[in-house]
Amino acid sequence: MLRSYNQFLNSMAILLKFIFMSRWMSIVLLEYMKKGITLRQDFSCLNSKHHSEHCKINSNDLRYYLASAYLSEKIELNTAAFLFEKYISDFSSADTVPLELAYFQLANLCLIQDNTQGALTHLNHALELNSDFDLAKNAKKRILITLPD
Repeated sequence: MLRSYNQFLNSMAILLKFIFMSRWMSIVLLEYMKKGITLRQDFSCLNSKHHSEHCKINSNDLRYYLASAYLSEKIELNTAAFLFEKYISDFSSADTVPLELAYFQLANLCLIQDNTQGALTHLNHALELNSDFDLAKNAKKRILITLPD
């Protein structure tokens, strides 16, 4: 009898841990969902033609980092392109990410979308800004090697 009682207590302890972890996980999940919805609303603001005061992003660098995150996950590529282009058009001396890197990322995005000409255009812009940019040089060489004569 004592053995089955101890088994019962162990089973209850495991069940309570599971319930606690499930509750904790659901709270964490709910928080991330709320943040995701807020971010999604912010992104839809960025894509809208009429920007209101609450849609403004204070840091141009944030646009670059958001676009990079989209690109690395290969999701929302049109939004990533929009954010990279917005970063480039609003670029100032206050921005910390070099402009040629934004062009390089746009080139990578074009390659994912099978737009070789667009990629070459962006790589050329990057190389105009920094002729020593090895990543852009190598990417351009790889593209040119694969192009038919």
